Amino acid sequence: MMNRAPTESNGEPRPESAPAETLENRASMEELRELILGPEQRKLREIQGNLADTSRRAREVSEVLPEAILIRAGRDDRIAEALSPTIASILRTSIRRDSKALGEALFPVMGPAIRKSILNTLWSMIESLNQMLEHSVSVQGLKWRLEALRTRKSFAEIVLLHTLVYRVEQVLLIMTESGVLIQHVVAKEIAMEDPDLVSGMLTAIQDFVRDSFGASIEDTLETLRMGDRIVRVEQHGGLTMAAVIRGNPPADFGLRMMHVLETVYLKKAEEIDAFEGDPDVFEEIRPDLEDCLETKLQKEEKRPSPFLWAILAIVLILLGVWLYREVDERQRMRQIMATLQEHPGLMVSSMEKKDGRIHIRGFKDPLAEPPGLNRETTGVDADAIRYHWAPFFSLDPHLVLKRLRQQAPPPETAAMGLVDGRIVIEGASMPQWPQAVRRSLATMAAGITLESQNLVDISMAMGPPAGIALAMDGRRLTATGEAPHQWIEAARRTAATLPGISDYVDQSVTDTDLAALERLKTDIEAETLYFSPGTSRLNDRHRKTLQILSDQVSAAFALTRTLARPIHLAVIGQADSSGAESVNLRISKARADAVRDFLTKRGLDADKITSRGIGETTADREKTKKTTRRVTFVLILTETPPIPGETSEPPEETRPPEPA
Repeated sequence: MMNRAPTESNGEPRPESAPAETLENRASMEELRELILGPEQRKLREIQGNLADTSRRAREVSEVLPEAILIRAGRDDRIAEALSPTIASILRTSIRRDSKALGEALFPVMGPAIRKSILNTLWSMIESLNQMLEHSVSVQGLKWRLEALRTRKSFAEIVLLHTLVYRVEQVLLIMTESGVLIQHVVAKEIAMEDPDLVSGMLTAIQDFVRDSFGASIEDTLETLRMGDRIVRVEQHGGLTMAAVIRGNPPADFGLRMMHVLETVYLKKAEEIDAFEGDPDVFEEIRPDLEDCLETKLQKEEKRPSPFLWAILAIVLILLGVWLYREVDERQRMRQIMATLQEHPGLMVSSMEKKDGRIHIRGFKDPLAEPPGLNRETTGVDADAIRYHWAPFFSLDPHLVLKRLRQQAPPPETAAMGLVDGRIVIEGASMPQWPQAVRRSLATMAAGITLESQNLVDISMAMGPPAGIALAMDGRRLTATGEAPHQWIEAARRTAATLPGISDYVDQSVTDTDLAALERLKTDIEAETLYFSPGTSRLNDRHRKTLQILSDQVSAAFALTRTLARPIHLAVIGQADSSGAESVNLRISKARADAVRDFLTKRGLDADKITSRGIGETTADREKTKKTTRRVTFVLILTETPPIPGETSEPPEETRPPEPA
């Protein structure tokens, strides 16, 4: 192929300087593009770089993460649900690695609760012991009662003196630096002294010891004994805790005091640092101090006399022999009665044991199941029970439901059940079934209400016209008869939504609109207009016929709108065999146009009417000239109407010819 010189749009050769100008234009365009799009492109590259920088995104997320978590937590519990598995996994891992550290961290929270539970149990045991001692007639109890009378002390106090191991009577919490008492708890049985005086004396004693023996400020007085009482002192976090104890406390009591101090400091660290002399802010730590008020009593092991045990065993055996049969018999009878009373459809009037067998009399509903008493349920063999039942109709809801299902069986598309003592029907059915259920329930006089819960009336939902009959066969719904097209289409859609319906059959339904359209098509296509030789003018007879025909075509058009089907009317003009072919085509077309114009003036849609002249056809040559000078009609019910005269021959004339 030969290369040609470049040319301009007008066909003239392009100058040789064109490449240079193109380069300049291209450079200018690049510069213009940089001016217009440059800032946005640089901004996009910067954004892409920020998105690719994972460390920067992590810092940005960390800035808003706490606020996001607070907002989400205030809205719902999704944050807690999402974090629960992770926290559980962390706790399991921490326990496996260092369970001791986790135990020490949780001890200030769990320890007080555990100790409080133990102390409450111990106090309950002590009170029970006191009640037993007060009503005791043992020799030791009598001695203690005499001692109580002699010393004018309460019997409980004497018992406590002889059985007490130790008792924490008072607990004081003092600010170490100032010596101010901030909280004080006393056991119930102890007369409370002036706590401020006790606190001041304790602080003075500690100062005296430090001054006299040169102790440092960190050194504390741990124990102070006064007669049978001990004052135990512990310090932590600017707080001093002193416990007044009667008796000898256990070795780990100081550790428990330290745990309480740690708990108090964790709760009130800010208040301790900002303390200005108001002890009311420490009122909520009072339960923590009360956990230290405990009492430990001696437990005497009493060895019962074997002789007493033997007498007790003999008495129990005799009582067992005497009561065994009576108790066992009553128990079995009660079990049988309870089982029968719980059984629906049974009413027991009497039950007695005779001739080694249990005879039960009463009433039984025919639909009630047998009681099924056996050794596993009542401890009595089934052969040892004789029933004497009289028939009756029970009003038990379960049996009423069972009887209803027998008298008015529900169709496969519906269900009938018992909900909270009410008969409930649901699903889909013909109206005859709910009516039968209501009639049957009314005859039973059971006092049970009937409710239709989402029950669909098939007949009401389908809304059949007078010519339609609906029938149910299992889950199949069948329609027969004749109906308009719109109802047929709506019924198919409705049937698809009915619960329980698996198949809808309407092949036997005649579409009255489609049948009417077919009749109109037959009547329209049977009409033929005959013309005089060489003319296409409509006479009075033509107009009268076309007036009737236009009404038929209008009705057909209206039916196709209802049927949602396309329609087209072909007006076909013909001529006889005389004359030239071109003349015959022209006169046949003129005759068809005249008919079409008349129909459109009558209000018919011109887009749906086509006029065509076909001149003389081969079939027309065998007919008379009079019968071939005509206009015929074809009503086409397809998407793409065929061209009359080319794809098919017009319909044959079926009536005798008329004069021109």
